[in-house]
Amino acid sequence: MVSLIVSTVLCLIIVFVLKCFRWQQSSRRFPGPTQSLHLPTFLLRLIMKTSYVKNLLYLIDPVSARFITTTVPLVAQYYTEKYGDIVQISMFNQPTIIISNPDFADHILRRNGRNYTLRFGETQGLTHIGMKDKGIIWNTNVSRWKYQRTHFFQKSLNSKMLEDAKNISAEATSYILSSMKQFENNNINKTDMLDLLRTITFTVTCALFLDYPVGSLTFGETKNCVKAIVQYFKAWEYFLLKPCQLYETKQVEEHCQAVENLNKHVDQLINNITPGNCQFINLLLQAVESNDITKDEMRQCILEMLIAGNFENREKCTFRFSREREEMEPRFLQGR
Repeated sequence: MVSLIVSTVLCLIIVFVLKCFRWQQSSRRFPGPTQSLHLPTFLLRLIMKTSYVKNLLYLIDPVSARFITTTVPLVAQYYTEKYGDIVQISMFNQPTIIISNPDFADHILRRNGRNYTLRFGETQGLTHIGMKDKGIIWNTNVSRWKYQRTHFFQKSLNSKMLEDAKNISAEATSYILSSMKQFENNNINKTDMLDLLRTITFTVTCALFLDYPVGSLTFGETKNCVKAIVQYFKAWEYFLLKPCQLYETKQVEEHCQAVENLNKHVDQLINNITPGNCQFINLLLQAVESNDITKDEMRQCILEMLIAGNFENREKCTFRFSREREEMEPRFLQGR
């Protein structure tokens, strides 16, 4: 009886060792780094949670370790330069494919998008930033995502809004530039251009989608909201790019506070809104009144409009200003 138990235990150990050290399966479809050692997921999580053995991860799973120590864009660039436009890796025992070819990305995201409807994001991280099953950016609830995208965002982004955007953008830019001193750093006698671009974008977004006329918010209120958006993006990066097993209590508390702070600013904007001709906010208010969406969903839609407008427009403006810097810099310095 004892010999039978010993034999069984030895067989189980041999099977476990062979499983852990099995070579890459022949089912691999794309090039990428090989990984001969495959630990069960629960052991990987144990290693990541235990600080004094974290260095083991670099020996056991170097691909996952690289994602932890650097950023997703840098890791993606590293592997695509080494293996090509399509790379297959195993990240924390999850089969992952990195695509860097724009034609392939277009095929997946636009031409064949119905087959790729789910959004990237870990449930715990999405819950922390308030995007789980709400809004449209990372909403994995397909039915709610479709409803909010169609009824609020698509209906609002129409030809009339684009025409209004031209005049409002010019008005907002002139208004912000008339108070350039608000963005000067007296210590180094320079202007914070990034803060300037963020403020212009926020002012335009509020005017277009929340019915706040240019200048109706004070510079103090605007800068506080812009600062809250910047801190929210830091929380976004932390909760979506960092494995939840590596969350640190102090950082989680700081980032959760940043998320809560931006939501408070959005609530203040909602409370002071006077319904007018702005289709986006009118549609949201009507949907809440008819119980088609919750107040939390409305807040999240407005929050996402603010951060999306801030991020996209700021990037475009930054690119344009970097190309036309020599021509535009004297005009900015003169306040024109």
